[in-house]
Amino acid sequence: MPAHLDYGQIAVWIHRYYKAANPGAGYVDFDQLPEFLKADNRDAAMRIGSVLTMVGLRLEHRNGEAWGETEQGVIRQTIEDSINLLAEAEHEGWVESRVRNGWQTGDRKDTDKREHHLLASYSRLADRIKRKQVAAGAEKKKDGTPMSVDEEVDFEKDKDRDSVRNYVDIIARTDYRIVREV
Repeated sequence: MPAHLDYGQIAVWIHRYYKAANPGAGYVDFDQLPEFLKADNRDAAMRIGSVLTMVGLRLEHRNGEAWGETEQGVIRQTIEDSINLLAEAEHEGWVESRVRNGWQTGDRKDTDKREHHLLASYSRLADRIKRKQVAAGAEKKKDGTPMSVDEEVDFEKDKDRDSVRNYVDIIARTDYRIVREV
């Protein structure tokens, strides 16, 4: 990862993006976050660059230049062409970040205790979700019925896919852009 990138700036924009996308979810401003959640956002910023390298993309400073919709569309398509690979890398990097920042595997998500049931590799998500469903119940579908383990695994993997798809929108708000490696 290039050392000249301001991952702190990207981290703030990641948080702002998800705060705006989830009104009513109780998000506070970045500067009000506890340090361990700021670190989580900084790790997410650094992860964008490392995940993108898997498909020959990288972050670079725009130096005041525009990042056009056409260019963004090409990057979106490159990401979509490898979405499952990138989503798995995003998840694996998230797990590494959480563990490095003192999180532990738990039966459910508990931010105060820094526990999360999904601190496992992609291949073990079904096992972790089964345990969570026994301990805390299944996530609910839109109609209010409980999800099966397979449905909940798909739901969680969709979150990872969406995280990667959001890279372009997040980076477009910063002083950076995503480009193909030369």
